[in-house]
Amino acid sequence: MAPEMQRYKIQKGHLFSRHGSWHVEYYQEVPGGNEVPSWQKASSVIGRLSDYPLERDIWDIFQGFMQTINDRYVRVASMDPPFYAFVEEVYLKSEHVRSLSPSTTDEYRGIWKRYLKDRLKGETLGSVRPVSWNALLESIVREHGINKYTIQHVKAFVSGIYTWARNHGHFDGANPIVGVKLPKARRKSETYAYNLPEELAIMKVLGLKAKAAIAAASFAGLSRSEMQGLRWEDRHHGSLHIIRNVVYGTE
Repeated sequence: MAPEMQRYKIQKGHLFSRHGSWHVEYYQEVPGGNEVPSWQKASSVIGRLSDYPLERDIWDIFQGFMQTINDRYVRVASMDPPFYAFVEEVYLKSEHVRSLSPSTTDEYRGIWKRYLKDRLKGETLGSVRPVSWNALLESIVREHGINKYTIQHVKAFVSGIYTWARNHGHFDGANPIVGVKLPKARRKSETYAYNLPEELAIMKVLGLKAKAAIAAASFAGLSRSEMQGLRWEDRHHGSLHIIRNVVYGTE
C-alpha cells in the first residue's frame, strides 16, 4: 500500500537485488477514478548483478535513475501548481497585481475571498476543467444572487489568472474558462439619478462642507475615489484639477 504522498513528492527510491539483477522500487502516478490520480508502487531493472556485483558499483546509476523520475514529476508539478496556494502566494502578490490601481486590486481580492477561495481548495490549475468552471459559476450565482455584471468580473478574474500563469511559466495548458458560457443572472439594477431641482433641494438643507462635497460630486461628475483624493490646492483659476485617486486610504 502506497504511503500518503503529496502530489509529485521527491522520492529517494529503494535499491535491491533479485534474480541476478539490480531493481529500483519507487512510486508512480496512475490515472484514478473521476480523473483523480493515485500512486502505485513500481519497480524497474537498472543493471545485472554480474556487471555490478556490489551496491556501490551500481549506486551512481541508481541515483541517476531516481533523478530522472523526480525531474519528470517536478516538471509536471511546476506546470500545474495548487490553485489556492498559487493565487494566495504568487498571483495576488505579483508585480502585475501590485501595479494595478488600488480599486482594481481590492476588487480582485474581494472576488477571490467572496466567491472562489473556499471552492478551489484541493484543486490545481489544471484539474478544474471547463465543465467544472461552468458548474462553479452557476453555483456562485445561485448562492450569492449576483448580477450578470459581477459574474462577468469573476470569469474575467479567473481568465486573467490563467493568462498570467501561462506567460510566466507556471502553467502550460489551455485556459479552461475562456469558452465557458456565463450562467443566467439578473441584470444590473439601474441606479436613480437625481435631477437638478432635487440636488439643489438636498443641498439647501445641508451644512457648508456637505454641500460642497455634493456639489463637487454632482456637477463635476467625480467618482468616489476622485472625491476622496481632492485637496484644496487642486482648485485654482476657477477649475478643479483631478490628479489623484484614493481608495480605502491608499493613493
